[in-house]
Formats: sequence, C-alpha cells, structure tokens
Amino acid sequence: MKKYSRILHYLAPYKGKIFLYFLFTILSIIFGLVSFGMLIPFFDLIFLGKTMDLPAVAASGDSLSNIKTWLYGHLNGYSLLQMLATICVVLLIAIFLKTCFFTCLFIL
Repeated sequence: MKKYSRILHYLAPYKGKIFLYFLFTILSIIFGLVSFGMLIPFFDLIFLGKTMDLPAVAASGDSLSNIKTWLYGHLNGYSLLQMLATICVVLLIAIFLKTCFFTCLFIL
C-alpha cells in the first residue's frame, strides 16, 4: 500500500489534467457511439427507402433505442430529403464533437 501512496503522491500535481483526460475520453466514446448509431437510420433511408415510423418507446433504457426513438419522433412527417438532410447534419455534428474531444486528449 505504501508503494501506491508514493505513486499517487507523484500524480498529485496532475489532478486536473487526469480529470480532463478521463472526461474527454468519456465524451469521445459517447459521441463515437452516437455517430455509429446514426448510421442505421441513414442507411435504412438511403438503401431501403424506408419511411420512419415511430417505434414503441423502449423501457429498457437502451441509449441507442432512445436516440432512434427521439430521431424517429422528430422526423415523423418530413419528406425523405428533409430526413436525409437532418440525419446527415446530426451525424456530422456527432463526428465533429467526437474528433474534437479525441484531439483534446493529445493536447493535454
């Protein structure tokens, strides 16, 4: 235990940077998952020509199904071109934020 306290003593000046590192890592992972989750309705719309029907709300708390439910509810009644444009914008924003947070990891 004494060895661990010695190591933690050396890490004390870097508390802020360690916290920011873990924060940026978590945010990068979250936006990476959102960007992959947004590809499903994007490809359904492009290749299958599916219209977005509002699915039943999942009570499981699954984040991907919650994102899809929000997206389907938001885009209900849009034309295919408007749906495609909205999905592209959300996908680009998620990829941009993921890249920003991932880049911040290397700046620290």
